[in-house]
Amino acid sequence: MSETKSCRKCGESKPVEEFHKAGGPYKGKQYYYPECKQCVNKTPRRTTTQRKCPPETTTKICKRCGEEKPKTEWPGYGATTNLGPLCRPCLNAATVENRAARRAADPLRYVCRRCDETKAPDDFMPTKNGGRSRLCRECHRRDSVATNAKKVAALPKTKTCCDCGETKSREDFPHFGRIPAPRCKPCFRVWENAKRAREREDAPRKNYFFRPYVDEASGLLVKKCTRCKVVKPVDTEFGRRESIKPRLTARRSGDQYVRATCMECEREQALVRIHADPEKTRKIARARVERIRNAPRVEEIDRMAIIRRDNCTCYLCGKVLLLSTRYPHPESIVLDHVIPLTRGGSHTADNLRVACSRCNNRKKQRLLSELSWYKPVSIGRDL
Repeated sequence: MSETKSCRKCGESKPVEEFHKAGGPYKGKQYYYPECKQCVNKTPRRTTTQRKCPPETTTKICKRCGEEKPKTEWPGYGATTNLGPLCRPCLNAATVENRAARRAADPLRYVCRRCDETKAPDDFMPTKNGGRSRLCRECHRRDSVATNAKKVAALPKTKTCCDCGETKSREDFPHFGRIPAPRCKPCFRVWENAKRAREREDAPRKNYFFRPYVDEASGLLVKKCTRCKVVKPVDTEFGRRESIKPRLTARRSGDQYVRATCMECEREQALVRIHADPEKTRKIARARVERIRNAPRVEEIDRMAIIRRDNCTCYLCGKVLLLSTRYPHPESIVLDHVIPLTRGGSHTADNLRVACSRCNNRKKQRLLSELSWYKPVSIGRDL
């Protein structure tokens, strides 16, 4: 006969098989729960209510400036969750003000930690945070002199000259700071004089073959191109540039500076840049078409009529251009918008002028009043 047990909830006596076991047997005896399985199944399960925590805020209001700022601007952010009442800028300002107020109340409270003397604030060097150094100026100078003396004393007493090979005292070498020169004083004088002589000899030769000069046979001003190494006339084959500081390979001719490379070489360099990045060229062309479409006024343009109207003359530099010159030659004919499309200009014949490719690239998207190098040129019509 099986053992029976009374249920604490329903009060009925039931066999122990109707009760859940309370763990394993203890000291040879099996224990059971006080309620039967049927009562346990009828009892609704307890639901644990989760504690609702307030959402974590990422900002905080400073009590000094009253502004709501992110917690990253508070000192101690990331190291602790208990942030102070002041943000970092306000805390620094308050610290400086409090320090200044304390020192203004007692101006003679500065005591040097080296000489233990009480001195005025001006006798101490200022620091980056607005305070004063712990040492007075005199003690600070003494420490600097002593430190430099220790570094100099640590250097070797003798040194070997790299030219004559003799081992001499350190005083026989010129010093640049604390480190002596690699040559002794006599060898250094010889080396310096030889260097200056070489510089004087090389000065006339520097870019000598690339300077403009007058050809005896033709009587024209000619120049050798730095790229193709061909001697060509300056007036027809080289461009000019207005500059205060000439380049190393350009020399002054008249009131302008002659370019280092001829126009044909400049055209070849431009073609190389275009073929090297064709996508960039297409992007520039698409952007130009888009600017023309968005212009306030757009009308059909007769290119040859505008060229004949301006007499094939660049309105920026006044040079007469040739129709046979093709882009990207620096002196190829292009039509430039006097008022750029990006500045509200229209795509009409009145706003278009003949210009050379170099001046057009130099003008960019600026007005004539913004060009310091522009001088009005008479091309048979009023400008």
